[in-house]
Amino acid sequence: MKFKILLLFFSALSSDLYSQLNELPELEIYRPTYCDIKNCEPYETEYWENGDIKVEYKQIKDSLYLRNEYFKYGYKKIETEVILYYSVDSIFKFDPNTYVEEMKLDSQRLYPNIGQYKEYYRPTSRYDKENKGNISETIPILKSKGQFRYGYKVGEWEYILKRSGTKVICNYNDIGQFVGAYSEFYYSWFHKKYSKKIEGYFDLLERESVKYNFHSGKKYVRKVIENRRVGEWKYYSEDGEIIEIANYNWIGK
Repeated sequence: MKFKILLLFFSALSSDLYSQLNELPELEIYRPTYCDIKNCEPYETEYWENGDIKVEYKQIKDSLYLRNEYFKYGYKKIETEVILYYSVDSIFKFDPNTYVEEMKLDSQRLYPNIGQYKEYYRPTSRYDKENKGNISETIPILKSKGQFRYGYKVGEWEYILKRSGTKVICNYNDIGQFVGAYSEFYYSWFHKKYSKKIEGYFDLLERESVKYNFHSGKKYVRKVIENRRVGEWKYYSEDGEIIEIANYNWIGK
């Protein structure tokens, strides 16, 4: 079994893993699609131009609704729970005729995600050898799933990259910050199963950010919080063998 222990210190500059010190997983890929709530009331159903349902709500209780969003031709895109509430804010407007500034209350309808969230990829067509033609996949392909709490991702989330099949499982704290256990999995299209690729842990670390004014030369120091790998990380081959172990405990010290 190929096994290599890699100590990430100054000698690690030549390692392929060194690039990971300053790079995080592609979090933009894992960003859920936020619901399009422009004009659709909870008691209304929105339709595509061909008559298919685009958005529909089902009341669970009180102001809690199940929101289903669909691609064209009826394929499900998003299934999530949302809660309806109104935000009231005060705004001041100046009347040029009376020279009086008046305060008015502005009411806004909000639908933050709460509870379970599932998102699916748009189905693609495949070639049917028997019928010699293209047919559409009818089984939804999961893109992401997890829990929301008033608009924040919390707890364990799962993401699947459609092209490679790679599965990512990561965690968020109670205010939506990316921390906790992190894993990636290979996907075998032949065997139709996953095998572990990466496992480790993320945390929030405080560091000093130093900037200088170009003209005055004055130094500005501020504290910043960053997502960083911490502790021991393991990297596996597709055969399940550990190929590298990295220790990130020294980072940020």
